[in-house]
Amino acid sequence: MITIKKNIKKFVGLTNIISSVSEETNYEFSKDGLFIRFAHPSGFTLGLVKLKIDFFDEYKIKEDIVICINNEMFNKIIKKLAKKEIQIEINNNGSEIKCISGKSSFELKTYSIPADERPVPTPEYDSIWDINTLDFFTLITEHKEFSDVACFETKGNELKTVIKSNMISGEIFTTAKPIKQNDIKAYYDIGMLSMILCIKDYFENVIFSFGADAPCNIKYNDNEINFEWFLAPRINNDE
Repeated sequence: MITIKKNIKKFVGLTNIISSVSEETNYEFSKDGLFIRFAHPSGFTLGLVKLKIDFFDEYKIKEDIVICINNEMFNKIIKKLAKKEIQIEINNNGSEIKCISGKSSFELKTYSIPADERPVPTPEYDSIWDINTLDFFTLITEHKEFSDVACFETKGNELKTVIKSNMISGEIFTTAKPIKQNDIKAYYDIGMLSMILCIKDYFENVIFSFGADAPCNIKYNDNEINFEWFLAPRINNDE
């Protein structure tokens, strides 16, 4: 039996993100917690979530198991039941997941598949910043009003987005603090970045890393959860 109570809002938020990105996803249950790896069909994004034992109010499984879940249906169930707490059972050798809240319950058919053994990307980053998530996604939302591509530019101890199109040019500065800094420009899809906008409600600060020709990475880590989001770069189109 797995019980989620104290972090029920975070769990709902994570299933919202996952269902908006991927149709089906592997949920890997092990003695160390739950690992979820999800990717957009375009191949431009990759999300990694590790929910550690401390994330859950109760976490007991009979054995390690990997099941594939329909993300849209699972998200609808979780949102429907997310009043106070949710209990999760994996039944019939992984062919079914049962979600319970009080007297209400749903059973969702799944199928068991091998774990994804592909390595996690480890790109070299030219620029790494500690940034407040509310500030970051406010910036992304503001930028989206003018362009569908974000140009992140760093100079000295400042990180900004540069807007340039046929009709408008401008720049928006962030409040980010540098951890590693080289003066560069990098381009990323605003729509893809916006897919994880709701993390601002759950994580106060994230580490934002990027490079001129590297995927950007948004990372959060504490004693309950590891979250990572990779997004492939866009071709330079403003020079």
